[in-house]
This record gives sequence, C-alpha cells and structure tokens, in this order.
Amino acid sequence: MRKKKMALGLVVSLVLVMLCGCGEQLYELTEDETNSIAAYTAHVISKHNTSQLKGVVTMTDSQPEPQDESLEDASTETEPAQEEVVSGGEDTPESQDTPLVSLQEALAIEGVNVSFQSYEVKDYYIEGKYYAINAPAGSKLLILHFALSNSGDTDVACDVLSRSISFQVTVNDTYQKKSDVTILLDDLSTYQGTIAAGTSQNAVLLFTMSTEELNSVEQLLLKVTEGERTQMAQLK
Repeated sequence: MRKKKMALGLVVSLVLVMLCGCGEQLYELTEDETNSIAAYTAHVISKHNTSQLKGVVTMTDSQPEPQDESLEDASTETEPAQEEVVSGGEDTPESQDTPLVSLQEALAIEGVNVSFQSYEVKDYYIEGKYYAINAPAGSKLLILHFALSNSGDTDVACDVLSRSISFQVTVNDTYQKKSDVTILLDDLSTYQGTIAAGTSQNAVLLFTMSTEELNSVEQLLLKVTEGERTQMAQLK
C-alpha cells in the first residue's frame, strides 16, 4: 500500500510540473495527451497492485469469457441413475410344474404297495411308550400315516434309507415344508426292514409347521425327490 501511494504521488507531481510554468499561462492538454497520462497512471498503479488479478481484466478476442459458476456446476452434475423396474410375476404353484402321479409310482418300492392312510395335526408324536417328539411353541406337527403292504407270497426287504429320498409337503397349495429328520423306527424317509408276505407295516412322515399354516388343511401334496427324479402325489 505504501509503494502504491508513492507511485501515485510521483505521477501527480509529474503532471503538476508539466502543467505549471514559471508564471506562464497554464498549458491545456489535448485529448490524446489526457488519455496517455491516464493510461500511464493506470499502468503504474496496476504494477504495484497485488490484487490486480481479482480486479477488472481487459478482454481480448482469444480470451474465453468467464462462465457462470452456477451453470458450470449444473452441467457437471451427474443425473441420478434411474432404477430399473422389474415386474415380478406371480409364483406358479409347484403342483403345476411337477406332474401328479400315484404315491405308489412316486416311491416305486419293488414288491411293496405304499398307500396313504390319514393325517393328524398335533402338539406331539409318540412312538411306542418311551419316545416322543414335541412341537415347539407356536408350531404343530403334521403327521402323515402310510401303510407298506406286501401282498406277495415271499418276504420283501424294504430299504428306503439307502435311496436318500427326500419328502416335501405342500398344504393348501401354499405352504411348503420338508420332512423332519427323526430317529423314529417307523420314519418313512429312513425306513429299513423286512415286510413278511401278506402283512403290512406302518410308517410316518413328520412336518413341523406353524399353527396358522395348519389351521385348516384342505389339500395335501407330497413331493418325492430321488436324485434328479422328482414326482408329486396328491394325498388329499
């Protein structure tokens, strides 16, 4: 600031010297001379002005005009990506995907006739006098009862365990559940035994489901899967 004042004072002094004579009449400046002095004064002031870059700048044809910052920011903003809307289709009931067959055909136990007997919805299942399975709170046991019959003249070995067959029930074409893993001797999914000629054995499948799901059983479907082979049998 001090240098700026000194420069300005020097310019003013020079102007006064030029204008004042020794008692002579004041010299009148032409328009060109006035413009030259003004240009020189501006040059000296700008030379010592450290804030010149923030002041007025003479524009040239090759110098780009300053852009509005608000417009520049708007042009560089990335538009939010539009979310892809995927229309979800309704779930197709599994009974429509898998053809219905008889329970006998689904299990295909050679020499043994498999038939569905009945179902129960209970809080527990008791095998014999010593072993019981209780449903957890808020749940019930869906118990499916089957009969394995040998109508032939010779005994038949029935080994379902070695085939690793899995069972899944569908209730009212809505609720699906795989069979419980148990240590019951009459569990159909792990049954091993010999069925004497002309006799039958009882077997069961247990499914733990919510009380709401088993509130009213109108339809029962049983899916039987062995390896890549899957078939569906309607029980009720």
